[in-house]
Amino acid sequence: MKKIIVLILISLLLVGCNGKIKLEDKYYKRSEFIDIDYLGVDDLIKSKENFVVFIYQPMCIMSSEFEKLLDEYMDIKKISIYKMSFTDMKKTSLKDTVKFYPSFIIFKDGEVVDFLDADSDEDTNKYKILKAFKEWFEGYVEI
Repeated sequence: MKKIIVLILISLLLVGCNGKIKLEDKYYKRSEFIDIDYLGVDDLIKSKENFVVFIYQPMCIMSSEFEKLLDEYMDIKKISIYKMSFTDMKKTSLKDTVKFYPSFIIFKDGEVVDFLDADSDEDTNKYKILKAFKEWFEGYVEI
């Protein structure tokens, strides 16, 4: 009897969980960048929220191009993304994780799940090709 109950519970967990992160409800239905500083990000981390942050550097061509790609993605998917300058990011606990800009960080329960690394050849297409970004992002986040 115990084996049957365990099998039923496992089945329910497998069916009910797709393994993807669901962002907080407030990030769905609107397509916008939300400017945030290091204090705001630290607050989100402490409150263990599920959220995403675009790290950019003003006057950087690569940051500007990636922002255009993110704008296009947000318009299609109706999702809001935090936007923080690299200078502000350096004042957070993320400074030991993210070394280059632009970057894009996915958080689950206030912890970094994954991020795009501007210095990584593996991530290059995710900065330039909408389909590549979409596949990477939606591999982690429920849309």
